[in-house]
Amino acid sequence: MSEAFEAIEELTAEALEIIGSHPEINTRPIRITHAHSVYMQGRLEEAIKLFGPFKDDKYALANLCVSLVKTKQNEKAEALLGNAENGDAFAIASLAVAMLYVSRGQIEFGVTLALRAVTEDTCTDEAWYYLKQCVASLIEKLIQRSAKMSEQLYKEVIEFLDRAMRWRVREEAALLKKVLMSLYFK
Repeated sequence: MSEAFEAIEELTAEALEIIGSHPEINTRPIRITHAHSVYMQGRLEEAIKLFGPFKDDKYALANLCVSLVKTKQNEKAEALLGNAENGDAFAIASLAVAMLYVSRGQIEFGVTLALRAVTEDTCTDEAWYYLKQCVASLIEKLIQRSAKMSEQLYKEVIEFLDRAMRWRVREEAALLKKVLMSLYFK
């Protein structure tokens, strides 16, 4: 997989070199793709610099924030999230960071961050997908008994799912709530 991203990096760098002398050509998509290829190769410090000019793009912002967290620059990531101009960009970037924390075993923090990121206004299909992944990871850890859930987190998740059932994700939210309740009261 790394070879594919190396090839993409090479192609985008070459394209930027060729069209760099033509200011009328929009290089933004190529530059974001280039930054993403560097990010996917794990060269996070370099990716941070490359994503920097594109904080208004929700995916670039998400990858920038994850890169900052992975390089222990959490305060910068928090500041970027706090300055996110639209709710959708904030939600996607926050969910990306939340998924990182959940994957690292910091489930309570990650799930709490995810719950705070998604509102009725920002509950797009994409945001709901990532939020479900966080809650599903919590459920998986509870089933494996490799994590415990505080009463506070339980209440937050249930309250969130109750609100989500009033949105367009009614059936999925109800199912997650049912599973979570069955695990919590065992």
